[in-house]
Amino acid sequence: MKNLLIIAFSCTLPFVTFATETDRCKSQAKKELNRALSNGTIRSDVQIIIDDKDKGELILAGETSALPRLGTFTKDQIVYTVSGSYHSGYFTDALIFDAKTCKFESLINIYGE
Repeated sequence: MKNLLIIAFSCTLPFVTFATETDRCKSQAKKELNRALSNGTIRSDVQIIIDDKDKGELILAGETSALPRLGTFTKDQIVYTVSGSYHSGYFTDALIFDAKTCKFESLINIYGE
């Protein structure tokens, strides 16, 4: 029974670690989003938020993101995407953070029309 518990725990540990890594940067992502909205870097006619259900995407060094215009990362990154509209146009932006420090790295427009 003890071995079964150890195996079950070791199989779930990577998923727990992933959730923790992306969740711990969420408060910083919310701050950066609010800063971009208040200074006009992001403009939207609809409310844009990062809520508790939003999960960042952990992209490891050397991996290529499935999101357009992001390419391959040279270090571990956490990416949060937000969508909005402005004067009947639609856009999606990516907020990129260092996975180890949660330091804001960049804001990239990945789609717009």
